[in-house]
Amino acid sequence: MIIISQSSEEAAITRASDCKTHCGDVKVPLPVGIGLGCSIDGEQFEIVYNKSTTTHTPFLRKLEVQLLNISTDQGTLRVTNHLASQNCTVLDIKRKDFPDDFIFGLASSAYQYEGATNVGRGASIWDTFTEKYPEKIKDGSSGKVADEFYYLYQSDIVDRLKGMGVDSFRFSISWSRILPYRFILSGYEDGHLAPGRCSRYAGHCTNGNSAKEPYLAMHYLLLAHAKAVDLYRKQYKVEQNGIVGITLQVTWMIPKFHTYESCLAAYRGLDFLTGWILHPITFGDYPETVKSLVGCRLPKFTEDESKLLIGSIDFLGVNYYAATYAEESNISCIMNQGPSYDNRVNLTISRHSLRIGEQITGTEIFVYPKGIEEVVMYIKENYNNPIMYITENGINDPDFPDPQDTVRIEYHKKHLCYLLQAIKLGAKVKGYFAWTFLDNFEWSSGYTKKYGFYRVDRKSMARTAKASVRWFTDFLKPVPKFVNYEEPAYSLLSAA
Repeated sequence: MIIISQSSEEAAITRASDCKTHCGDVKVPLPVGIGLGCSIDGEQFEIVYNKSTTTHTPFLRKLEVQLLNISTDQGTLRVTNHLASQNCTVLDIKRKDFPDDFIFGLASSAYQYEGATNVGRGASIWDTFTEKYPEKIKDGSSGKVADEFYYLYQSDIVDRLKGMGVDSFRFSISWSRILPYRFILSGYEDGHLAPGRCSRYAGHCTNGNSAKEPYLAMHYLLLAHAKAVDLYRKQYKVEQNGIVGITLQVTWMIPKFHTYESCLAAYRGLDFLTGWILHPITFGDYPETVKSLVGCRLPKFTEDESKLLIGSIDFLGVNYYAATYAEESNISCIMNQGPSYDNRVNLTISRHSLRIGEQITGTEIFVYPKGIEEVVMYIKENYNNPIMYITENGINDPDFPDPQDTVRIEYHKKHLCYLLQAIKLGAKVKGYFAWTFLDNFEWSSGYTKKYGFYRVDRKSMARTAKASVRWFTDFLKPVPKFVNYEEPAYSLLSAA
């Protein structure tokens, strides 16, 4: 049972049953946030605000807003009635629909692409992980060879990427690579990914502490990021004029049921997934929900560290693939600890036997294109509308013949349509990088999942364009800024 209470300082929720750890009683503040749509008895609403006094005015997405005061067991939950955004029409979406300075590109990642693991670098944790635990990779493979991009990058860029007309290519360099933070959850909580550490209750690992290590790893990753950015800005930015960002792996969370508990569960899920990173970078500390539920297992920032963290990005990268339902979890807070347990959220892909989105046969993705708009708007409204780039968005090949690559093409068209809606609503999204250029080593799936626009023969390394290459190339073609039928045709073409 959840009791929602209201005080003069802040609204808080606590469990009716005793939930104690060695850190003391667990008190869960109502998550700060706006933009999450919920519904009770047919009334659409979103939680707006959790303090009786505020230093900023929450942004409401819709102009037609009605404040509601919905009574609970011990107080009032302030919500707003709002209109849902319209569905997208994707039939005619074109590059010209986006701002002139919007960047389109394809994405890659060093270990997944490069190969040449024994050339010019030492071993990474993924080298060690795949060698030590091949059984944790679906096909027992590794990135030792990958796509041999280390040797073939020139022809890939000149003959393929340039020919497609992309504006940019996202890549990383192995020796200096900072791992995306999703590895902290799967690498230190359940041991599913490198470095393969976890507690026994969380996965099949020989070493690790799921209750503490994910928080320590994230804490020091954030501090390392902040210090690196500070160093760059002080010593190199004036000369190089570069920008530095950080990338989040984001899953949009939808309340599973039309209840307060499910709505709050979705907010907690977002706090533990997105707020865990963005809150310190924006406000200098972890979200109150995370601090309260994790307690003394969560490291603390010093005052100087908080100052260093605030504003330590010039842009935010967002990796989005799919969404999930969120509901209140009954998992014991005493028996199991770690981010996936501490948030008290149960994530599912179906509600009343209905899936959250279409599952493409042979894939693990339930397609929910609107989620990319919701994710971007949630970040816009709650984290000061940072400059954003969609750094990954894609789907793997289905297990049925799809010679026209229809699944991939439709996936990208629908997501671009909803992304465009967010841009029109004021989100500062400056670019979109589709995942991915080539079929590659997909972490624990090995080479069994194929997200590429180009097929890669595992023996010869030959690249073969899928039908989505032709579609993306056509989509990216320069468009005329004006039409004057009295001038020759070539004068109609200029860069978008």
